[in-house]
Amino acid sequence: MCYKQLNEICQLSLFNEFYRTKKSKQVQDLFICSCMSKVARQVAVCDENRRQRPNQWAYSLVIDNTRISICQKFLRKLFQLSEKRIRVIQTRIINEDSTMSERRGKHTNRPHRLSDRTLELFAEHLSHLPDSYDQSLRLYSLNSDLNKKKLYFLFQQYYYETTNTVLKMTYSTYNQLFNHQFEPHFCCP
Repeated sequence: MCYKQLNEICQLSLFNEFYRTKKSKQVQDLFICSCMSKVARQVAVCDENRRQRPNQWAYSLVIDNTRISICQKFLRKLFQLSEKRIRVIQTRIINEDSTMSERRGKHTNRPHRLSDRTLELFAEHLSHLPDSYDQSLRLYSLNSDLNKKKLYFLFQQYYYETTNTVLKMTYSTYNQLFNHQFEPHFCCP
């Protein structure tokens, strides 16, 4: 019944304002945060078979300086939000994280992530190779014996000689690094 409190034009304007192109996810999350508040449980349930929810939430929107109470389902449908996004915002409210800063892609628990030292050695290795490349025309090496696969094996040797450890990088990773970071300066077959 929450949808009856706001007419279609008001709902559409709220939706358009929420997804305006200049708004970041952080700004959107802050707005959603302003629509939620943690409330005290009104009745304690003593049924042991029933799972206890630690928190209860109230949802509302401010329209023309008037706060209108709504349900979570209406909030999710109005702004096309997933349950998980609501849960993440609620967790941040509970943990008193008021910044709602962006955390996507900031993982440090990746087991095969390349260290900064490996990337430095990769760049050093390429800088030590003979300058037999025409950088302006991006032609293949004048030395036809040198290709990416051989460069990879040379880098494995260079890495071992420098660090006394075996390189934990596959050829496909080496190839991606080479193509994304150094191809404009350096070309090999």
